Amino acid sequence: MCELYDYCKENVIKEAKAKFGKETVAEDISSEIFYKITEHSEWFFKLDGTKQKDYVEKIKDKVFTKYQKEWEQSYSIKFDEDLYGKYYNNNDRILFMEEESARSNFNCLSPAEKRAAEKRYIENKSISQIAKDENTTENAVSKRLSRARNKIKSETGK
Repeated sequence: MCELYDYCKENVIKEAKAKFGKETVAEDISSEIFYKITEHSEWFFKLDGTKQKDYVEKIKDKVFTKYQKEWEQSYSIKFDEDLYGKYYNNNDRILFMEEESARSNFNCLSPAEKRAAEKRYIENKSISQIAKDENTTENAVSKRLSRARNKIKSETGK
């Protein structure tokens, strides 16, 4: 696992350096990409090596094409597409919905986490749609969903 992680990171930094010419920018881009992976590390490391590489390539392509100008101008990246949602294997949805008492698990969540979880796992909305509905950032929605998953896992013991 660590070898794949290091290999991908090296390639991302190398490619970003070639495109942007600044090592610090390349490292920032690499950090942004690996934040997306570590945010969902349990899920990521369950994938086989080919799918892991594919996921990294999808994120990398997103950064280097659509967001190149935005990055050059503001040094920040906003993902308007839920790349994780395209690849995840339904474990989160199962966690939230498989048990009869799944809805009661929502009681342990804050109102913001509850709204985010319901919209994501019951209404099948993307992270960008939820952010728009909630008038917040995608990063904030991702963090709410992550906290919600952790709370429900601790409540259900899964």
